[in-house]
Amino acid sequence: MRKTEGFMIREGDLSDVLRLYDSIIEEFPKGERKSVDVFIRLFETGNYKLLLAHNGAGPEVGYAFIYTIGKLNKLWLDFIVIHPEFQSEGYGTMFFDKMDNFYDRYDGVFLEVEIPKESNENQMRRIAFYERVGAVRLDLKYYLPNEFGGLEMYLYYKSFSKDVLPKPEVVIEVIESAYEFIHSDIPDKDRWLRQTKNSQDGGRQVMLDYRRADSEDLNQLNKIAYESEAYWGYDEMFMSIFKEKYAIDEDFLKQSETFVMSDEESIIGFFSIKKHGLEATLEYFYIRVDQIGRGMGKKMWNLLIEVCLLMNVEKLNWVTSPGAIPFYTKMGATRVGEVGSTIDPSLKIPAFKIQLK
Repeated sequence: MRKTEGFMIREGDLSDVLRLYDSIIEEFPKGERKSVDVFIRLFETGNYKLLLAHNGAGPEVGYAFIYTIGKLNKLWLDFIVIHPEFQSEGYGTMFFDKMDNFYDRYDGVFLEVEIPKESNENQMRRIAFYERVGAVRLDLKYYLPNEFGGLEMYLYYKSFSKDVLPKPEVVIEVIESAYEFIHSDIPDKDRWLRQTKNSQDGGRQVMLDYRRADSEDLNQLNKIAYESEAYWGYDEMFMSIFKEKYAIDEDFLKQSETFVMSDEESIIGFFSIKKHGLEATLEYFYIRVDQIGRGMGKKMWNLLIEVCLLMNVEKLNWVTSPGAIPFYTKMGATRVGEVGSTIDPSLKIPAFKIQLK
């Protein structure tokens, strides 16, 4: 049985960088590695750190290379390794927990992850691990520049606070800083930066912003909720009761975890959850009517799940309109029965759950 009481991380020096280089060669594919000269150059700037993980006075259990972006209060995780003999024992999770405390002035950490192939169990496990520790996949195409071109990868962000995701413009600024600092030796890096910033939608990057709702959003939230509920064809009397019974006010915002999803111009949708121990209830999940059928529901659903994981929610429960059954089924939820509507008890509405842990 492992002993974790003395788990700690500390900064390594240049001799540790050179000592671990063979491990990097073994652990990472050629397209993700750097030459030893690049490691030395980065380390000598003072902004590229090596963290060594130890279990008390015992042997080294792993290490990580991190770029510290002081002006933005963000970290960029370049490499992280738990030595093979210590894997699957919880040290990776502890590493992230300690990283939060070690760099307490920073808001969170960005990390690149290989896009998994279904046949590659290691890649799938790595994705599952990062999501389990609270990392959130960002909504953009990201390319890792290397000597062979650009390797498309997922870009994740793990927040060290309750602010789940940085604003889109901050994400781009962080990526630009990482490109300029970490990949300055790649001649074609600017091309891949442009690819990262551009989407397939006419060359325009459609970046979505996620943030907590505040009192200034109340009118929009109530409008979206009313129009989206009416989308399912309820009559005027039903909607009149809905508008009064389910009005969102400042007290509700204080008692719930409510997030909005928006583009550069306006709110696209929002959701609200209330946590009860290790479970939570989904109180609202609405997409603006003109955005229904454009994939926004799935994007907001992914954010909802990631927020729940950040809050250590193990099971999410909710009821919904019958018309939304196909959507929630497609998202992997399980229908657990039906209940009477609180607006019209004669109307039976479906109940769902999803197990997150």
